[in-house]
Amino acid sequence: MTKNNNFIFCTNEKVSLSSSIKTLYRGKFVPATNKVAMEALSYYPDNLLYNKLSKKIYIQNKTGLYYYDITKKTAETVGIYPGLHKNDEYPLYRLEKVAISPNDRYIIGKVASSPTTSDLYLYDLENNTCSKISENVETKPGQNVAKWSPDSNYFIYQKNSVAF
Repeated sequence: MTKNNNFIFCTNEKVSLSSSIKTLYRGKFVPATNKVAMEALSYYPDNLLYNKLSKKIYIQNKTGLYYYDITKKTAETVGIYPGLHKNDEYPLYRLEKVAISPNDRYIIGKVASSPTTSDLYLYDLENNTCSKISENVETKPGQNVAKWSPDSNYFIYQKNSVAF
């Protein structure tokens, strides 16, 4: 909980013996009334990234990539990233965690090219462009796609057990 009584949390509700539903919430505790106001930010969040510079929480779930702007209190779709908002055939259960640059300008993500491989892309959010970096990179659900340098000038990724 922050000094202003704001908080964020994720629930995991078991709906059967083998499955559960995750929901990401944000809320505010109001001490004067002893009440809590909450709203759902995302269902099925698979990856959460907070960028201190832009004060945005990036939420990757089974339908795409979104961000919640803490200062504006708005949620938006990252429009150039694949997702259901673009009618993309999106691999619901083969998500890999995107890598967002520290300066909030670039995203590195993978798009499935076969059942076991993906193509690696660099998404430039400032210029709204997408560039293919590499083809036939192993698909590793739940793993981080790449790692950025602190200055956002470089990143590393792995292909065939070799770092690039």
